[in-house]
Amino acid sequence: MFMFHAKQDSYIGVDIGSSGVKISEVLNQKGRARLLTYGWSEYEDSVSLLDRPDDAASLIARVWKESGAKTTKAVAALQMQSVFSVIVTVPAVKDEKALKPMIEAQIRKLIPSPLEDLVIDSKILDEKGAGEQQGQKPSETEKGQASPNKNIRVLVTGAPRKIVSAYVDIFKKAKLELVALETETFALVRSLVGKDKSSILIIDIGSQRTNMAVVEKGVPFVERNAKIGGDDFTSAIAGKLSISTKDAAQIKKDFSVSDDKSALRPMLEQVFKPLINEIQYTFDIYSTDSNVEKKRVDKIILTGGSSHIPALADFISELFHLNVYVGDPWARVVYPPDLRPALDAIGPKFAVSVGLAMRDIDS
Repeated sequence: MFMFHAKQDSYIGVDIGSSGVKISEVLNQKGRARLLTYGWSEYEDSVSLLDRPDDAASLIARVWKESGAKTTKAVAALQMQSVFSVIVTVPAVKDEKALKPMIEAQIRKLIPSPLEDLVIDSKILDEKGAGEQQGQKPSETEKGQASPNKNIRVLVTGAPRKIVSAYVDIFKKAKLELVALETETFALVRSLVGKDKSSILIIDIGSQRTNMAVVEKGVPFVERNAKIGGDDFTSAIAGKLSISTKDAAQIKKDFSVSDDKSALRPMLEQVFKPLINEIQYTFDIYSTDSNVEKKRVDKIILTGGSSHIPALADFISELFHLNVYVGDPWARVVYPPDLRPALDAIGPKFAVSVGLAMRDIDS
């Protein structure tokens, strides 16, 4: 997304989440991603780390040191709620320099913030002629020049300049070189989707918030953020059963949706209902988006620290009649076989971090 320096052989992917920091170091070994090391630290505080830059820098530096990472070249993720992403359609032109003012004109219609306050990145997706169906190849009147009735679709991503500056300052204080900033969605696509061209809903369930992104051919068409997370599930269970949050957390981990006779099933259905409503709303947005081809999601991938809840994947699958998988961020990474049990245990938490570290690797 926002690239500050040239390509490297290895990066550390730094994911600053609501409940901790995750770091992965990945080496580009002849086009394959090889895991070199990883580390994380959890914290409990109602104030975001991004609002405490000194604490954030200190924690990142400590995790980097304790992980044994060698490179200081870091790629970080901008949190979804801090970023906007939109697909705009503009006339095709031969001179790419002429695209910028046209793209900016479209953005001004959609974004209330002044463009001067934003850092913007754009990526051309494809060309489409008037009346032409999605996926058809564009015709040309002359070699290298699109026909006059052609339009192009451009994916535009942006973030407030002050937030980008805050990330840069944090990494300077941590004595790490921030070489690029990306969205969480692109990192998740890299680690969980790869070259899969299906229409996929990625649901990243953290402790305090859930990100949803519908991607088609690896491109995000719908991105949403909901203030629902694993902590909410735990609190709801504790409240309904009048038990401690510790006991509620254990029930959340142990309960299976296949336990049809369990008195807990109706209660858990109520616990998951806000998330289910958000999923349905995401589907509704996707099905009416004029930019998309399929209109219907093929499958769902769960990730994030709360994606391991046994009842959740089965429950979502039953409701929406779709295959639901817990994503494996290590599937496209080479690592020592004896690490597999440990990586399985932490996998969902590391999907963003691993995807960031896999930058420039075509897996």
